[in-house]
Amino acid sequence: MYDKNLTFNNDGSFRILCLGDVHENFDIESETGRAKYLDMLKFHSTAAEMLKPDLVVYMGDICEVTAEDEDFSKYRAQIDRLTKIFTERGIPFATIMGNHDHDAKLEQPQMQILESMDMCLTHCKDKNITGYSNYYYPIYSKDGKAKFNLWFFDSNNCYPDSEVSKYDIVYPDQIEWYEKTAAKLRDENDGKPLPSIVFQHIPVIEEYQLLRKAKPHEMWKAVRGHNKLVNKWFVLKDENKGYLGEGPCSPDINCGQFESWKKTGDVKAAFFGHDHMNNIEGKVDGILLAQCKTSAFRAYTDGARPAVRLITIDENTQSFDTQVYSFKDFGLKCTCLGPIEQRITDRQSINATIAFRAAAAGAAFASICIAGEKIYRLIKK
Repeated sequence: MYDKNLTFNNDGSFRILCLGDVHENFDIESETGRAKYLDMLKFHSTAAEMLKPDLVVYMGDICEVTAEDEDFSKYRAQIDRLTKIFTERGIPFATIMGNHDHDAKLEQPQMQILESMDMCLTHCKDKNITGYSNYYYPIYSKDGKAKFNLWFFDSNNCYPDSEVSKYDIVYPDQIEWYEKTAAKLRDENDGKPLPSIVFQHIPVIEEYQLLRKAKPHEMWKAVRGHNKLVNKWFVLKDENKGYLGEGPCSPDINCGQFESWKKTGDVKAAFFGHDHMNNIEGKVDGILLAQCKTSAFRAYTDGARPAVRLITIDENTQSFDTQVYSFKDFGLKCTCLGPIEQRITDRQSINATIAFRAAAAGAAFASICIAGEKIYRLIKK
């Protein structure tokens, strides 16, 4: 495990590169698998060179995990080839558990591998609470005083009762651990909340407050809500920014985590993975909520537009800003996708999907009408 303090640079900055849902797998030998791996590799390598991060955070759903990998050598190989892009440059990395990292119920071997890696921050701060990747790391000034804090939460997998919610929540014992730890950090910071940022895989349900219901003339750019909101269509509110490609896949119930952040008063922003096509960001009750879309090509996405998100924290003002950089922004050429997928924009990709669905629905409706007319004529005879 990484045994050094995170420290602000001489200019007072600290840069964090967020990598959403890589979904790396074992296939680097087939033509397609190799192309996807190499496109991801050059994207992450270019981001490292151009953005010069001080820390990299993998936002969950990182590598394929299977019980068939008995000695976990394949998993270790995946992690090694992913992270060496940064560790060879002396850049440490942190991870959070995504829902798919939990699927095989082999969290402990994953954690043992991560905790054994010299440049990895990931660890379990309290083994008596729900989840595995619940921990925090302060960022220190040159004089050794903590000036900012990074929270990492395990948002678990699927909710035990699928009738109540598809995705899981952050549980009360995790929230209690956060509040007690934040109080300790506050006491060490002269009684003031230590400004903090949260990293978590599954977004909080409050993310829907960044959206509004779509009007009829906006359906061309609207997205369908997730799970219990599937019959509603949304667009991003005008005051917020980013790319909305799908309805946020949050739990269907409110666990109180966001309210806890508000009450405690330290959290300035929360960054999430999980939703492969979303790069939205906006404030809810003064806290920035932001998505990190997929940063690779293994899982569902919208063509040649994976992205990374850079967060730059300022020690002097204890504030931050954030910027998204797509694969195309770096002028990279994609080799794993066809010519159409490489060239169309995010919005064109989504609009094409909507148009296809609308055409399919129209064709189905027309078939029903024709069949109904035939039945009516037969009855009339």
